[in-house]
Amino acid sequence: MKLPLRAYELVREDETSMVFQYNPLCGLWLYASAVAVGVGMILDWHPLTLAGSTSILLYFAVVYLPALATSREIRRAVMTRPAEISGSRWSFANPLRITIRKAGDTGEGGTPAG
Repeated sequence: MKLPLRAYELVREDETSMVFQYNPLCGLWLYASAVAVGVGMILDWHPLTLAGSTSILLYFAVVYLPALATSREIRRAVMTRPAEISGSRWSFANPLRITIRKAGDTGEGGTPAG
């Protein structure tokens, strides 16, 4: 099942590389929820604290847990193969992109980094 909100999405894959893109809405959701909890606690307004806490639990169930496998795959690939990271986690116009070269392609005729 494809979720409507994914932290990392494979936007392109060809014979030489894979490109993952981070969805900035995921980070904003988590931080907005944390701010709601903090403001609710400071103002002692329990409905806001409860709404923020529920939103954080939903974030972990809908975004974080499904992204674990992709995050591990990206982390392993970046550690063992050449990778290029560009963009920003907070920008919708220039989102974070991780370009990972595939195993046979070193890019410079040498051996893969690692």
